[in-house]
Amino acid sequence: MATTIVLGNAYTASETRSGWTIGVGGEYAFTNFLSGFVEYDYYDFGTRQIAFTAQVIGLGPAFVDIKETRSVVRAGLNFRFGG
Repeated sequence: MATTIVLGNAYTASETRSGWTIGVGGEYAFTNFLSGFVEYDYYDFGTRQIAFTAQVIGLGPAFVDIKETRSVVRAGLNFRFGG
């Protein structure tokens, strides 16, 4: 959502996008009950032009090109109950 200090919410837009991901990771067992993992994922949702709708009378339409990618690293511990 685009905002301005004087007018508040001047434009709004909402969109759901599809994309692709690739990742790699590993897990290591420290004991029979405890393991740790680390994982890397790359997300790419492409580039697309988004149309913003004016919320204030007199403002024209607005368009923004958005390229969205993400790199995510996750790590954690797993505890196994009941062996």
